[in-house]
Amino acid sequence: MLYVLQKMKLVCHPQGICSYNYRIFGDQYEASTVLRVGGSGAIACDGLSLLISHEGIINEKWHLRSSTDVLGHAYKSGIFSNSYEVVYKGKLFHLRSSGLGRSMHLFGENEDASIEPDHAFTRRAKICGSWRDSVPVLFGFWLTVNQWARMASNSAATGGG
Repeated sequence: MLYVLQKMKLVCHPQGICSYNYRIFGDQYEASTVLRVGGSGAIACDGLSLLISHEGIINEKWHLRSSTDVLGHAYKSGIFSNSYEVVYKGKLFHLRSSGLGRSMHLFGENEDASIEPDHAFTRRAKICGSWRDSVPVLFGFWLTVNQWARMASNSAATGGG
């Protein structure tokens, strides 16, 4: 795991043209995320296989689990909000929208990461910032991708996509 505070840039490529599953690369770093129907998924990084489960409709909550422990959880700040509170190993992080686009900002104790699409017409993205542990950053990325998938689904369902 990345425990030394360092400036990082991770490149995030969808695994297919219409996929919300990602391969994530950095300088000598590799991870992946999986988004499943129903708001569950997985993260593979640093030799860990983590599962994400979803509960609730109005008061949504996501749980991040290893094979033996619950490592963290996240919940939306409000029913119409694009903001999340993320708790990982007892530390609180905030995931907030960064303006009008799809960009998000994760920040907390010694952690600061921006999650941005490469441009408006792609699913490719990047994660830039400084952090000690990659897991909360990747959990924030996974939550962001989940939100992008919902926004695309809602837009298509209303004829706007």
